[in-house]
Amino acid sequence: CYTAGGEWGKPADVLQAEIASGEQSYGIIEVGYRHPQGAEQFGSFLKEEKDLVESVALRLFHLKEKTVAEEAFSQIAEVSPDMFYMMSLPEGIYQYVNPASTKLFGYQPEEFINEPKLIQQIIHPEWHEYFAREWKRLLSGEIPPTYEYKIIHKNGEERWMNQRNVLLFEGDRPAAIWGIVTDVTENRKILK
Repeated sequence: CYTAGGEWGKPADVLQAEIASGEQSYGIIEVGYRHPQGAEQFGSFLKEEKDLVESVALRLFHLKEKTVAEEAFSQIAEVSPDMFYMMSLPEGIYQYVNPASTKLFGYQPEEFINEPKLIQQIIHPEWHEYFAREWKRLLSGEIPPTYEYKIIHKNGEERWMNQRNVLLFEGDRPAAIWGIVTDVTENRKILK
């Protein structure tokens, strides 16, 4: 504990709050103080200080919960046969792309991240007008729940993709898109 006098020492008064919710506990946050004149002169923590420590403990719990959820998502995304991505708008810069991009498109995640307009090159030429129209709608905040389009894989094959979308906003402005892309080429062949 760091004292008001600038020295390390044993705290005169200690507040503890468990970092927990329901049955799940991640530890205890402990706050203490020691003043050179002693705790008697300043008394115990105020109710507001106790409330603050409990609030911090609750926030730490939620951060830990978020970290656990993010780790679970990451593990699922890393092994999924579908491509998961997040792209910032309006720039069109990929913030995240999982490894499935390599199988679906022939491009490594880093290639998508380092070359923001790569998708425009991958889209089949017959679908460029569709892509331009949908990009304009996306930037205005309009997005269908799914897209289906044709691409040219890095190996030259034509493939069909189905993309599910979630648009994220900052205020009333589209800020990012989360997408999940599935190769539906075989399904389309069966339907023909």
